[in-house]
Amino acid sequence: MRLRRLFPRRRLFSSLLGLRDRPPEGWLYALRQANSCMNHGDYLEAGEAFRRLAETAEPANRSRTVQFYLQAASAFIRAGDVSRAMDLAKNGVECMVRLGYPRTSRWACRRFLYELESLGLNQEAARFTGWLSGIPDEPAPERTQAVQEKHARVPLPVSCPSCGGPLRPDEVEWVDSITAECTFCGSLVRGEVL
Repeated sequence: MRLRRLFPRRRLFSSLLGLRDRPPEGWLYALRQANSCMNHGDYLEAGEAFRRLAETAEPANRSRTVQFYLQAASAFIRAGDVSRAMDLAKNGVECMVRLGYPRTSRWACRRFLYELESLGLNQEAARFTGWLSGIPDEPAPERTQAVQEKHARVPLPVSCPSCGGPLRPDEVEWVDSITAECTFCGSLVRGEVL
């Protein structure tokens, strides 16, 4: 009898921490490989790997799908395949709207636009911005200044120890004042308290 009552609590607790939305074990290896290719400058291989991850995750409606699409787009931009990158970025944004994850994806869209502009692809950036203006947007919940300052003081590792994905303090979901959730694999990563 007692076990029956604990099971729903465990599900609730794991869903609050994002553990239920983590990719299955087979994905972690593919995600590590994709991030490794990205870090070593093999952008075509990384783009393909992230695209495959996104297409595999999309039918299961996983929240990481959007991040995978936008990371694939980023890889293809760096590889010089701009048209493919734009298609993947649009897929990511459309997926974002379908799944209802505007907050995390908006950061990634801004990073994607920055990459386009930094490579001198201003026309493509303008087209993508125009396309984004037609997408419904929900306002992000505002964080207080005290919370932002506290998170700004806790340095995170440069990459996730579990999957190798980049960790950006302004883009991760903070679980508490020193623990953040990886946007790629959902692992909890502790920052170093100064």
